Amino acid sequence: MKKQYNYEQVRLNALQKDILIGTLLGDATIATRAGKPILRIKFEQQIQFKTYIDHLYEVFKDLITSKPAFRKDKKNSKQISSWVATRQFKCFKYYYDLFYPRSDLKKNSLSLFTKKLTLSKKRQKRVPKHISKLLSAKVLAYWFMDDGTHKVTKAGTIVYGLSTQGFNYPDQLLLVSALKKTLDLHATIHKSGPYFKLYIKAVSSQKFYNLIKPFILPCFYYKLGKNQKPE
Repeated sequence: MKKQYNYEQVRLNALQKDILIGTLLGDATIATRAGKPILRIKFEQQIQFKTYIDHLYEVFKDLITSKPAFRKDKKNSKQISSWVATRQFKCFKYYYDLFYPRSDLKKNSLSLFTKKLTLSKKRQKRVPKHISKLLSAKVLAYWFMDDGTHKVTKAGTIVYGLSTQGFNYPDQLLLVSALKKTLDLHATIHKSGPYFKLYIKAVSSQKFYNLIKPFILPCFYYKLGKNQKPE
């Protein structure tokens, strides 16, 4: 039987909300067409993480009509990624306005012919101003599964990172403040080429691990570090 949807009345459950916040801090996107939001969420990962996309499909399947699909390399038709997208729903506008604020639209000069103010068609992804109220251990775990890394220091300590290069420096400062305020995690910002990347300080590594490990899927255990797989 074909699913019936109500564009106006669909509401997200608590798990879906947490995952959306975490993945929008990471790789998830809200697409636009001709400068207008399509109001659907797209999740995509490299092919080796297909089980993660399958997991997201199960969580959001009431809002999805098509099962996960594959993206192929145009040169050799090799499968390179797995993706899935929701249908369009009004409830996603809240998240679009959170992560793609209207205030970021760049104003251009007035047209001499139309006398109308033209705006750039694409909003830039930003960190929500009140991100500290949205963070939780579960949100952090999904953010980490999307964009997390780890490295081992010379002293043998594992340091966790979050690939936040897509956010500007003020947004990174906002994340550092929110992590400390909400989860009592100490983070720092490092230069990464022309961009910036966020790291969890070594003093908070174990606490960070303890917070996220209950939610990490097996395909991402490697991100936790060689000797820190969940029991």
